[in-house]
Amino acid sequence: MNFKAIPLAFLMASVVLIQSCGTDTTNGDPELASVLDAAADRDGVAHGDCRDGCVAESLSIFDGCTAAGEHREACFGSAMHLFYECGGKCEPTTCEDVCQARVAEELDECIELTRNGEACGIESRELLKLCVDEFCGESEPEPEPDPEPDPEPEPESPTCEDRCDELAEHVYGACMSKIDSEDRCAAMAHAALEDCVDRCDGGRG
Repeated sequence: MNFKAIPLAFLMASVVLIQSCGTDTTNGDPELASVLDAAADRDGVAHGDCRDGCVAESLSIFDGCTAAGEHREACFGSAMHLFYECGGKCEPTTCEDVCQARVAEELDECIELTRNGEACGIESRELLKLCVDEFCGESEPEPEPDPEPDPEPEPESPTCEDRCDELAEHVYGACMSKIDSEDRCAAMAHAALEDCVDRCDGGRG
């Protein structure tokens, strides 16, 4: 299995699900869905069916798991690993997508503060144009690089289990930043590790 680098969205979502482990999050908790959505924004996962499906499937897995009476830590591990894998397969966001997402946030804040949707809409269109013109234009060509020396031998690629160990470390760190309990955080990290290793296709990297 080809694991990608652990995305920011995954780490943010892990904190959310850790916090949710002490509360009832059945039936697709709206707050959890909202933060997963925000995490995807920060990691550059473009809006669309792929992103929506990843969030919905992760919530469904977590809710179904807890409803079946499974340990919340185990459900946490399954949902986190699914979100991690699924989001990494979505098409990357474009520069224009980033501008639109930022302008959409500004528009919501503007309307909330002023209650003037028409004026905020005009301002948001201007901001979008400025953002695209400023950041999404063609960049200047980079200078020719100096000749490179003979490449060093490439290090051995990490195995699937190595990636899972890294995942568990991130989950433990995220947990300890929110929950002052080494036992609980160790259990959550172990659950995420077990779920990850189970998906390693027979232990192949």
